[in-house]
Amino acid sequence: MKILVANDDGIDSEGLYQLVKSLNEKHDVTVVAPDIQRSAAAHSATVFSPIIARKVGFRDLDVTAYSITGMPSDCVKLGICNLLSEMPDAVFSGINCGPNLGTDTLYSGTVAAAMEGTINCVKSVAVSIMSYCPSHYETAAQYASVVADWLVENDLPVGTMLNINVPDLPAKEVRGVVFKRLGYYEYEPEYVGGTNPRGESYFWHPLKLLDKQQRRQQCDVDFEWCENGYIVVSPLHWDWTDVPFMKELEESKALQFDVK
Repeated sequence: MKILVANDDGIDSEGLYQLVKSLNEKHDVTVVAPDIQRSAAAHSATVFSPIIARKVGFRDLDVTAYSITGMPSDCVKLGICNLLSEMPDAVFSGINCGPNLGTDTLYSGTVAAAMEGTINCVKSVAVSIMSYCPSHYETAAQYASVVADWLVENDLPVGTMLNINVPDLPAKEVRGVVFKRLGYYEYEPEYVGGTNPRGESYFWHPLKLLDKQQRRQQCDVDFEWCENGYIVVSPLHWDWTDVPFMKELEESKALQFDVK
């Protein structure tokens, strides 16, 4: 397959390198990645400034690679529409340094890059590893290759991508693969603040999850399984419509605007 690989951690990310190295063994890979760290960019796009694309070497791998000044979603859109000579068969985004589970998917540039592929009618996959200091990128890279091989013979439903989270374990210690819905990932609610030398207030996102006993009770959701050593695959769709509630509103005649 012809595979476009993007990420949100930037062109120099080790996770990106490990993913490309694995996929390039069997597939024709082109890399389009941000020139700098773009984590938590979500599905933002560059619209008020030009995007500069630079063709770059990619360590010891013989692949075509571009470093661009845009966002993760720009990487995929620009790759599909301008940089690649023909439509890719698949888009892979990652390997993200850290999980993209539950509500994290709403903030994730990694997931957004894959979703941009889906919006452009390309089979797309986001891959993340369950650690911010990973020791076993190779496990996630190996599983990404398994998924790519499956996609050679199989399609995804229109509008659906795969969000994959892999525990940071040696491959032999992974307990299995499960398919689970998103959970509600809860962080410490308050930003960490201070005052700079100019007397201005500043704030940092704490990036600290609530202790398990503080979280709302959930069962059989993605992060619960990944925390226990399983690879978790979650199909995601771009259509966020709450259809049952929409029908309820229609039937109840609620929220009407009667101008007299």
